[in-house]
Amino acid sequence: MDRLPLELVEHIIHKVVDINTERMPYNDDIIQIAKNKYEVARLARVSRLFQVIVERLTFSILYLTEDRIPKAISILDRFPHRIRSLRALYVIMNPKQIDQTILLFDFLSWLQLRPFIARKIYLDIWVTVPSAADYKDLLTHKTWLRSSRTPLFLFDVHLCLRHLTFGPPPNIGAILRTTSNFTCLNRLELGVVDVRCSRRRIREIQYKIIETLNNVPPVKSFTFNSFASRHENHFMTLMPGDSEDRVASALRRLSQKLESLEFRDVLGSPQLFWPKQPTPELPTPYWPDLSYVVIDYEPQMPSGERLFQIDGQRHPIQTRLDEFYRAVAFAITRMPKLWAMHLTAQLTREIGTPSYYYHLFTFVARRKVAIATWYALPRYVPCEEIIQIFKQAAHHRDLELVVKIY
Repeated sequence: MDRLPLELVEHIIHKVVDINTERMPYNDDIIQIAKNKYEVARLARVSRLFQVIVERLTFSILYLTEDRIPKAISILDRFPHRIRSLRALYVIMNPKQIDQTILLFDFLSWLQLRPFIARKIYLDIWVTVPSAADYKDLLTHKTWLRSSRTPLFLFDVHLCLRHLTFGPPPNIGAILRTTSNFTCLNRLELGVVDVRCSRRRIREIQYKIIETLNNVPPVKSFTFNSFASRHENHFMTLMPGDSEDRVASALRRLSQKLESLEFRDVLGSPQLFWPKQPTPELPTPYWPDLSYVVIDYEPQMPSGERLFQIDGQRHPIQTRLDEFYRAVAFAITRMPKLWAMHLTAQLTREIGTPSYYYHLFTFVARRKVAIATWYALPRYVPCEEIIQIFKQAAHHRDLELVVKIY
């Protein structure tokens, strides 16, 4: 077997080790992510070459929870050659104890001292704050607030922050500021879980969300998940006298700095794409680098008005959907690098709505053709004004527009 080409041996062993980079194997051993540990151990004993390849593969990706970090440091300290194979580090934290947060920073600092790996690791951190009390401890602890004394981490980073919104309104800004330590922060994901609460409480939560969105550090890709409870108060984000959907406007302003975005469970607000009343103080939106957009939205506007009828079949309300897609069309005219947009109304999550009702819009630009497609049941046909705006957007990019309605 040692006479086989190295690439072929690596391919064979990789099939046995079967490294899965798509999910976190919660119950597997810290650095043993093979389906069959016994088979992997047998492979490593075949020859020295096999042992080297097995170690290289099994130590290329580490899946850690906060309680496994000490074990990782211990093993890698005893076998320092294995750390040279490290390519990706996935960390899930549920910091019930502040000492566990300290461990994460200590581990990152420990890695940073190994310059031969510092610039090649992809770091994926998920931080879930389970309660208001834990959140307060997390924010006040010196580990998160000592950003000026924490070394700059050079890893390519995807940071996911999730928090619940019961208790005092959370201030995630302190944690976001520490992300400045990750000089190669490429992707940030923010999750907010709304529980059933009063209208006043919902407003307090929204103010904190807006503050958070306004303080997101420079990133290429941003994902926002609201994980909203489906109750009446959640959908009434505009109060009497309001003229602006502030959450949607904050998301729109942030989106103009991104290359790709995903928004989940947001309201179907036209102001995600275009301001309601453009003014000299509010310049026309422009997305110079945005190329990829995915938005799953609730079929309701911030004013509480629905985009689809409650008639058992969810027939579209033409004027409101036209208003929504008019804003989408205007925005696309200002996205010179856009190549894919997917907008999906969450119809099937409505109570009593059969699963075969759907509403999906896609815009895809390939070569010299732009295709705008509506897949909808019940059927929706946009007004002619919207089609003309899409044609204008395609013309600006020297593209031929094809409109499809199913």
